[in-house]
Amino acid sequence: MVRPLTLAACVSSVIALAACSDSDECRPRVVETDAECKTTDDCASAGFSGLSCVNGTCGRTCVRDQDCAAVAILSDEEQERCPDLADAAPPSFVCEAQVCVNGCPDVPCAAGETCVGGRCSIFYESWEPRRPGDVVTPEVVGWNDDDRELRNIETAVVFAGIEGCARGDERCAGPPAHGSYFRSIERVPTPPQGTPELADTCRACACCRECQLLGGSAAAADLTMCGSLEVPIGAQCPASMPAICAGVCSACASCTNAPPARVIGEGLLACEIQAAGKTCPACEAPCQPGQPCPPPACTVCRDAVRCDLENPGSSECTALHQTCDQQGVNGCFSTPIARPRSQLTEDEQSIVSPAIPLSGAGDVVLSFEYVPFDIREQYRRVEQGVPMEMWRLEPQEVVLELCGGGCDAPASWTAAMTSLGARASFPRESERRNGVRLGQQSVIDWRGGRAEIAVPEALRTNDFRFRFVPKLADGVRFGVDSIAVRRRSP
Repeated sequence: MVRPLTLAACVSSVIALAACSDSDECRPRVVETDAECKTTDDCASAGFSGLSCVNGTCGRTCVRDQDCAAVAILSDEEQERCPDLADAAPPSFVCEAQVCVNGCPDVPCAAGETCVGGRCSIFYESWEPRRPGDVVTPEVVGWNDDDRELRNIETAVVFAGIEGCARGDERCAGPPAHGSYFRSIERVPTPPQGTPELADTCRACACCRECQLLGGSAAAADLTMCGSLEVPIGAQCPASMPAICAGVCSACASCTNAPPARVIGEGLLACEIQAAGKTCPACEAPCQPGQPCPPPACTVCRDAVRCDLENPGSSECTALHQTCDQQGVNGCFSTPIARPRSQLTEDEQSIVSPAIPLSGAGDVVLSFEYVPFDIREQYRRVEQGVPMEMWRLEPQEVVLELCGGGCDAPASWTAAMTSLGARASFPRESERRNGVRLGQQSVIDWRGGRAEIAVPEALRTNDFRFRFVPKLADGVRFGVDSIAVRRRSP
């Protein structure tokens, strides 16, 4: 069997033989054959110009699909001599295992498969709208269909942009591997602390908290100065209470307990819990008809703090501070009563595919094209509740993981391996520091970043999923496109 690739006049062996069967000038140049060989010279002797002896047969070697593309350039004379060739569709060849082979639709796809770019795919995703005008988000096309509490809002489907747009943002992101859209994977930054929910507490407890978080500050231990001091983000409780804080903390213990309806939530530091459990009498007093609510006695200390920011040194501020100081330990200040989690887990940072039925599919691989956008070697991983100096340096990478069932459980995910047996981590070392920013990539950059991942037999279930887990510094992106799950070529 001979499957031809025209470089001049002939497009298809069937058409070439029908129109020009007696003409050596129209002899097709082939890409894939069944002709046996021992050396490349054997292929040349058999008339297969440009082919090499590969695994005992004459074939065309390749690195990319483009190396196998059909070229049909017919002169006027050739069109007259072989008229059937002018309108013939070129055969489809793709590069598999560095050898050109005939692809679909010339080779029909099996039931449940789709022909995409010459390959039959069980699953394919290129982030294009399903219908004109559709807005493409991961959730709309079936990704991230899980019970995650927090969402990665940084990872997005980005648009190549209209001609002439200023490249560099999600609406003008430059060329994808295919189509007009691709997926830009990014990690949601982790703040050193979660955003607190605040409630009222007494001045003594506000001072006790500040004194400990400021490491035994004299100002924080002085009831005439403390209660609204600036505490640095990431400040931690000391291993034991500083002696200078004992007075205000002892006074805190005597403050009014918070009402039973107050819920003290997650994320508080140990030295914040006492203040969260106390309140001030003025803020617990019921509102009176015709009077401000909450009453001025509840807000005067916070009004004094705000006045210092807006009109420092004014007589108004002086008067407010005097009234606040008269309340003593029972002045009303704010304190955190919860810091809801804002640090996404690895599960929540990731993008997770829909379930793909692979039971009985045979030997399958996962492939995709990618572009790393100037990814460096390491990043400092923020850990909420941990002192900044203890944050770890970790490799920057996007890790691919696979799951065959029960994927809501983190333990169900396993590290993927490339078809060459290496851990599926991107980018490769040679691809780091490439200087490519979002919008600066070219189609060549996509072609240079093609990965093929082995899908182990044990994971080929009807609930197979894969996910990309970004472990990147803030603002660093990784582009991915043209994701396919398909049967491995023989």
